[in-house]
Amino acid sequence: MFKNQTVLRKRFSKVISIPEAVKKIKAGSTVLSGGFGICGNPNSLIKEISKQKIGGLTVVSNNAGLDNYGLGLLLNERLVKRCISSYVGENKEFER
Repeated sequence: MFKNQTVLRKRFSKVISIPEAVKKIKAGSTVLSGGFGICGNPNSLIKEISKQKIGGLTVVSNNAGLDNYGLGLLLNERLVKRCISSYVGENKEFER
């Protein structure tokens, strides 16, 4: 690898911080959440969305997490307008 290529890779890195990534999400956006059940969910990103109070979201996931875990954090903060899931799971707020 040439020295210039190394410099360019560092300068144009696509890696950004979680708060910086979440700032790109606007109120009313659709958020797709990976994982299965409560495994493999992007919990750090979900916590940051909750912290930044981005609301009116449509969230798409196979389930809505638990009461205080995963997408349940967004539901409890009333940041979700619509949730598309195939399994209610153990989230009382989502079930309500």
